[in-house]
Amino acid sequence: MWLFAETQASGWTTFFQAVQALSVVIGIGISLFALNQWKSEHLGKKTIDMAEELLILFYQARDAIREIRFPGITAIDLERVERMPNEPLDVYKSRLYAVHLLNRLHHRAEVFRRLETERFRFMARFGGDIESQFTSVISIYAEIKKAAMQIQHEIANEIEKRFTENREIQYESVATRISEETKIAKEDLASETPDRLEKKLSETVKAVEDICRPIIQAANK
Repeated sequence: MWLFAETQASGWTTFFQAVQALSVVIGIGISLFALNQWKSEHLGKKTIDMAEELLILFYQARDAIREIRFPGITAIDLERVERMPNEPLDVYKSRLYAVHLLNRLHHRAEVFRRLETERFRFMARFGGDIESQFTSVISIYAEIKKAAMQIQHEIANEIEKRFTENREIQYESVATRISEETKIAKEDLASETPDRLEKKLSETVKAVEDICRPIIQAANK
């Protein structure tokens, strides 16, 4: 009888130990599941936040480029740059616009610095293919800046020759040399179709929207 009782007690002890071990395993499993779920939710939220941030950054860049290329000139700008004697109005406007353009480029430069410095962070999250969209917008900005500097250089060079070579400024020659740069610097709002840079800009932003919008919209369902 005593032997039977001892055997029964030993069996219950083994049973309780097994239950306790199983409870530990289940507890660990629940903890791992909860951790994985938290990580999934956390990473998902981070991806959504970064998608919104990326889209906002490209919208800011798009608006900055459109503002920079806007062909309008204010009365204050007219007062800052004096018109040269016999200078044709179109050449004067190009020279005036180049000065105004460089000021705009300077004031909106921070957006494009962010594109340069943060592209790798977004590439790490959304893949290397996104780099082409960054490169596209940055190249548009660089092309506009180069055009503005070229306009100023050509006009300043021609004005300098007036004194060094003792001759009249050849305005027609200047207008021809800066015609392509002027097209780059200014958006032609009168045209019914977007120009090359505006088309490139719109396509780039659309490509970023195609990446980001599905992520943002899925989170709102």
